[in-house]
Amino acid sequence: MNKHTLKPGLQYRAETVLYTGHFVTVNEDQPRATAVVVANGKISFVGTKEQAETYLSNEGIDYHLDEQFASKTIVPGFIEAHMHPLGAALFTARFAYAGQIERTGKGGVILPASLTKEALQAKLNAFVQAHNEAGKQGEWLNLWGLDPLLLTDETAVDRDFLDAICADSPIFYMHSSCHVAVFNSMAIEKVGFSLEDNPAFVFRKDNRLTGEVAELPDIMRAVKLGGFDMGTPEDAVAAMLGYADSTFRLGVTTMSDCGMGVPQNPYPLYQALSQMPAFKARIAAYPLLPNFQEQELAHYKEQSNDRLFATKVKHIATDGSIQGFTAVLKQGDKYYNGRESGHFQYSAETTYDNVFYAHKLGYSISFHCNGEGCTEALLDLIERMQNECPQPNVRHCLEHNQMVNPQQMDRMKKLGVVHNLFGTHIPYWGDVHATQTVGPERVKTLNPFQSSIRKGIPFAIHCDDVVTQVNPLFMMWGAMNRQCVFSGTVYGEDECLTAEQALHAVTLGAAYLMEQEHMIGSIEVGKLADLAILEHDPLQVAKQVVKDIKVHATMLGGDVTVHRSEHGTQHDETTATLTV
Repeated sequence: MNKHTLKPGLQYRAETVLYTGHFVTVNEDQPRATAVVVANGKISFVGTKEQAETYLSNEGIDYHLDEQFASKTIVPGFIEAHMHPLGAALFTARFAYAGQIERTGKGGVILPASLTKEALQAKLNAFVQAHNEAGKQGEWLNLWGLDPLLLTDETAVDRDFLDAICADSPIFYMHSSCHVAVFNSMAIEKVGFSLEDNPAFVFRKDNRLTGEVAELPDIMRAVKLGGFDMGTPEDAVAAMLGYADSTFRLGVTTMSDCGMGVPQNPYPLYQALSQMPAFKARIAAYPLLPNFQEQELAHYKEQSNDRLFATKVKHIATDGSIQGFTAVLKQGDKYYNGRESGHFQYSAETTYDNVFYAHKLGYSISFHCNGEGCTEALLDLIERMQNECPQPNVRHCLEHNQMVNPQQMDRMKKLGVVHNLFGTHIPYWGDVHATQTVGPERVKTLNPFQSSIRKGIPFAIHCDDVVTQVNPLFMMWGAMNRQCVFSGTVYGEDECLTAEQALHAVTLGAAYLMEQEHMIGSIEVGKLADLAILEHDPLQVAKQVVKDIKVHATMLGGDVTVHRSEHGTQHDETTATLTV
């Protein structure tokens, strides 16, 4: 485990600046402050203005006093510890969004949700028309964002639905989870999906393919034939610059690629971005296992700096998603609506072979995991690895781990396993979990935030963009309220986080999972000067309005950007209605 502060990725400003404001530090030894001194990209003092001035005078340090944030609340820069930024950036920039959850696109354009059959048909027909008018008839039409469970009229989106929309271009329609995709008949034929394929992943009904295909090994067959073309390196740079700007406006200073290597290795791209001051983010890259072997992992770790670090690894080929009915349930269990449990992509022995070498090398491994059965299998795997090669300092992590039960959390505690819970799943899928996937009682225990605290299991919360869009304050709201945005129903009030706990989960908790808590995640002397400057204090406003707090400015390594609307005005006028 890496405990030293990584070398600078870019040169920081040497000027010493004393900032005043209402600082919420997420440091239990000094939870509040009214002044911070920043120099060379780091925090050099935390306290009151008077204490800071005394410190600077005693040290003979010339400084500049900046009181522009004196009335603002300042928290550590937000950390998104599980996402797929390149996919989110390129999907948004290049492909047609046809989802059931509203998103924000390039330039702040709203990408509206399609919640009925008629609305979805109208949207897809418009995309087909634009596709044909661009002279692309017969070429791949790439769509994303689908979740049929969120359609209000229970429409089945399958090959027949897509054929009725378009039969003369292959359609590739990715679910929001990215664990399932739907293809029309032309695409099925083009890729060569057949009844000879594994029915666990290439679905069929009445001895006919439905067009639904689950999990990356089979979905990637379409990518290799031109579907979801990610474009040129120049396209990727432009998309990532725009994406980082949008997340920076939300106070995010560190993002993760929790599975670097799908569908290609973006490390050279990330290296180039990390050298661009215009790229407003740090990246924690998790190389995918078993794609990268010992020499490559060592190279990435050696090259790591505070703008791009690859010190942990990821294994994704386990189970799928709950809402896609591909998560692996407890043995013998079915989904609430009677559907069968999902399936592991590979055998336990193959999974062991694919990850044990990284464990032996001392890497902390993050494992994709949704279903209760997958949690059990991965804890068995981790216990086996630790018995064969004890690694007391690793922090193996179960990513999502939404269905973990209390007994499994006890095992996690004994094994030193942490987890990264899904902060936005109940807000969007709470209703369908209650009525279709796990039932009205089990939904209350999904993503057990408060239970994790009681059992002493370190955790963060995440959005998993492209699944749900990055927005840390909305994610805090989701974990504090556990309320579905569609019905207003609260699922599992006992598992709600307090404001302090939720803020920790998107800052220091996330840094801990990244093994960089000594460098980022709180406002402390010696840490990087990454801050989010807010219009209101999330620890003081009513918990229902935390999601409405505006980010006034963001600081990355001491460099400040004050955010303005599309019309060039600051956000001040939009925050007056918050209830304290």
